[in-house]
Amino acid sequence: MLLWASTAIYWSNLPWNPPRPILAIVFVLFAVWSLWIAKGFRWRLAFLAAFLAAFLAAFLAVAVWFITIQPSHDRPGWPEFGVMPHVTVDGDLVTSTGVRNFTSRAHDDFDVKYETRQVRLSDLKTVDLILSH
Repeated sequence: MLLWASTAIYWSNLPWNPPRPILAIVFVLFAVWSLWIAKGFRWRLAFLAAFLAAFLAAFLAVAVWFITIQPSHDRPGWPEFGVMPHVTVDGDLVTSTGVRNFTSRAHDDFDVKYETRQVRLSDLKTVDLILSH
């Protein structure tokens, strides 16, 4: 839980870049203190339960916030990934829009060209899948 929540804060969509690592570190320090260090002191059981409840509340707040983040492709990136492909299937006819067909001269020197392609499923014999990570 601690690892997931701290990385969720670090890789979050918060608009401030420097505070994200700081918030992740603060969350880790709070969790370590509330779950392990506070147990070493002679607190009453009510205080220990309060520390555990505070950690669980902080974790749930991060989890609920993370779940409510809306997915988006509106972010800075590489121009070669600027258009998302879209596929529609109409019976036997498959139409793909936004298919990249770039002319490359070098790694960062290319001509941008997107096209639309149509394929009939009954005409296919094999399909190759290529992933670029």
